[in-house]
Amino acid sequence: MFADQSARSASLHCKARHDCLRLEGLTARWLAVAFVLYGLLATAFLAINMPPFQNPDEPTHFLRAAQVADGGLVGSPNTAIYPPLFYAPSAIGVLAGRVAGMTVVQTLVVSRLLTGMAAAR
Repeated sequence: MFADQSARSASLHCKARHDCLRLEGLTARWLAVAFVLYGLLATAFLAINMPPFQNPDEPTHFLRAAQVADGGLVGSPNTAIYPPLFYAPSAIGVLAGRVAGMTVVQTLVVSRLLTGMAAAR
């Protein structure tokens, strides 16, 4: 009789544990989704509202992205430590700005948005 109660208790405990694990997994998923959404919203807000070229080294990095968009592989001394692949999202923004006939500031915002989205993934 004691063995039956013990087995039944263990069975219920395992079932409850399974439900707890499933709930923990669901909670972790929702937290991950919330974190990514927050990151994308914060990136969009900052990309649009930050005054142009007011971030440290932004002019140099933007010029490097334009250089990568033109096919340049070797950067200036302070950007040469980063491979051209790191500038790909921003370079795509530069190319999109050129094709769409955007101003430099509009192109900068597009480049910031693409870089932020790439970093959020």
